[in-house]
Formats: sequence, structure tokens, C-alpha cells
Amino acid sequence: MQRRKSMRAAIAAVTAVLLTATACGSGGDSGVVNLKFYSVAFQKANVKAYKQLINEWNEENPKIQVELVQGNWDAAPDYLLTSFQGGDAPDMFYYEAQGLQTFADAGFLLDLSDQLPKEMKDDIIPSAWASVEDKKSGTYGIPFSWETQLFMVNKKLFDKAGIELPTSEDPWTWEEMRAAAKKLTEDKNGDGTPERYGVAWSLEQATNAMLTYSMNYDGKYFYRSGGKPTVRYDAAEQQVPQQIHDMIWNEKTSPKTSASMGADDVLPGFYGGKYAMISKGVWFRGSLKDSAPKGFDWQVLPPLEGDTQGQASAPQTMSIAAESEHPEESMQFLSWLLNTENMGKLAYTDWMIPTRESSLKEPEFNTEKDGWKVAVESGSIREKAPYLGVNGFEEWKSKAADPAFQQYFGNKISDAELKKKLADDGNGILERANR
Repeated sequence: MQRRKSMRAAIAAVTAVLLTATACGSGGDSGVVNLKFYSVAFQKANVKAYKQLINEWNEENPKIQVELVQGNWDAAPDYLLTSFQGGDAPDMFYYEAQGLQTFADAGFLLDLSDQLPKEMKDDIIPSAWASVEDKKSGTYGIPFSWETQLFMVNKKLFDKAGIELPTSEDPWTWEEMRAAAKKLTEDKNGDGTPERYGVAWSLEQATNAMLTYSMNYDGKYFYRSGGKPTVRYDAAEQQVPQQIHDMIWNEKTSPKTSASMGADDVLPGFYGGKYAMISKGVWFRGSLKDSAPKGFDWQVLPPLEGDTQGQASAPQTMSIAAESEHPEESMQFLSWLLNTENMGKLAYTDWMIPTRESSLKEPEFNTEKDGWKVAVESGSIREKAPYLGVNGFEEWKSKAADPAFQQYFGNKISDAELKKKLADDGNGILERANR
């Protein structure tokens, strides 16, 4: 018993020392402010860039020290929610506009409206700011990079087929893309299963791509009725899913396995010549750069055109927790981290497009190499995603939309059944979320 009491006393003493040390590290006697920054960066060069920049900041700012907390996209929603609810959220975090609204509505995010440097406010593209602002929560994030959906092609197969590639000035329509896919598809033995397909889609989680591409036909999916959000799947929204379904099951220019393929599943077939084109976000160029076999010649095409080239976009963001004890120091760090040079460095290493006009003028974003010029030129097509600010969107996406699209592209449900799952069942989710 005495030994247990002694142990308790020892633990209490150690705890007291640790608490004292922690208090000092948070700006107590030492005067040093310690900040936590949560990052979901995942590309190797991008992770390295964050580490280098934070080290540089810490060396130049001994009174404001930043600790990098490395997270990942899959775990981020639960990590952030648990941290907010538990009162131990990181001072700052890197996330995306799509997931911020719920946190903003709950009062977890600091309104940055009066803290943003005018230079930053004026330099970042207005449509990016529109993605992180509302009347109730103010400006709850800083949009710093975004993407578009593009096609990446096996140049050798295109040259062999004699197909001229489109340009930013003269992009392909959906019909022209489908015509090229037919020309590139080969079924040499006539058994009904091509040895080569024109396009491979990654449709395991198809919702983001469908919502993005559907803006080509003004398909918004989310509308307002009586002040509340509703989902519709009408003619405008049907255009893109029906065309892709036709390519898989009627024209057979895309493999039947498209419905179950994830992001990287298309790579072996793309490199092996089984797929002539893949549809991806601009960030996927990094995967090609890192993993393509020596001599593999790939090229990026400008965004497709339907009625327009418009695409829905939700930028990646930086935010400050409302509970942070050091909001001014956090804003000071983020202003530096997202200045013209650093924003360019972070976007470039993540293969994304920076939202600052000044960063876009940097030489690395104005070269043909690795598809940068095409990617940056596609910037003019981005529009604020209609689903931003919709309470219940994430639940609709995970419980209704992703499963429904996978069944539809797997040819297991009809277009009418897809509509019921997306709109009828989906509106039940939104109604519960917006009571």
C-alpha cells in the first residue's frame, strides 16, 4: 500500500512538472506561443513542402512556434469533429470547402472577415472566396488551391490512331470525346470484349465527378425550395451519367469494371495500353509523374464542353478553430504560409491550381511541361459548387449518391431507379438534416 501511495505521489509530481512546462510552452513565462497545424497533405513532395515551410517559419519566429500534425483525408472528418467536440482542436487546419460548412454552422470555426490581410483578400480569385463565406458564419476559411476534371491520354495510341488532340482554344465536346473513344477501342477477335478501351473511368466513388461534370449541362443537383435545399435529378443532371452509362454498356468503349474501379486502379491498364484515356482531377498528374514507366508519353487534354465547359469546384482551405487561444498568431502564420511564393509552392507540389492571381503568374504554372499550362488555363471554367453550404450533403453523398451511382454504372439499376435513390431517398436525408 505504501509503495502504491509513493507511486501516486511520484506521478502527481511529474504531472505538475509537465503541466507547468505545458503552460510555459503555450505562452506562459517563456513568452513562446505554440500552435498546432493539422495537415491532410499526402503527395510526397507536398508533405515535404509543408515540413520545410514550417521549419523555416519556426527558425525565423522563435516566439511563435508551429507544430505540424500530419493527418489524412479519410480520417480528417472524424478527427476534426472529435477534436472540436472535445475542446482540443488544432489551432489551424488544412481541409476543403466541401466539409467546412458543418463545422462553421456548429460555431467551431473563427470568422476571419476582419483578420484577413487586404492584400490576400484582393489577390485570391473572388469565386474561391464565395466557397467559404455565408451570412451566418462570415468567412470561415482561406481557399488556397483547387482543381478541375481533365482527361489524360496515352499519346502513342492517339498518334497511332491519327487522332488530333484538342486544344484549350478548341476543346472537345462530349460527342467528340465519345467518337475518339470509339476509334481507339479495339476488339481484335470479335468476342465482344475489347482488348483496348477508349476510356477508363474510376467510378467506385463517382459522386464528386458527376456533380463536377454535370455543370457542363447546368446540372446543379442541389436547389432551394422554401429556403431549404432539395435534390433534383432531371434532364440537366441526367446528361453526364447517361452518356457514361452508354459508353460502358451500349458502345462498349469503357470497361464494365468501371463501376468498381478506384482512383489508382486504372493505372496498370493505362500504362499497359489497355485504356487510351482516363478521366481524373488535375492532381492525378502527380501520380503519373511518379509512377509512369520510362518512356510512357502522356498528355493532358482541356476540359470537355457540353452546353458550356463549366465545372463545379470546391477549393482546398485553411481555417482557424474558434477555440484557439491564439487567433492573431494563427492568422499571422497562415498569412505567411499562403503568401504568393508559398501558396505557389504548396499548389505546385500538390499538382493543384493556386487561387492567388499573383501565384498563377509564376513561371512553373506557365509551362507546357506536365500539363501545367492546360491545367491553369482551365481555371476560368470553375464555378462555386452548388452543394457547398448544403447541410446533409456529406450524408447524402455517402449513404445515397455513391452507392446509387455504383449500382447504375454497374447496370444493376435503371435510370428511373437512380433518380429515386438520388432525389426521393436523398431528399429524406436532407429533410432530416435541415429540420
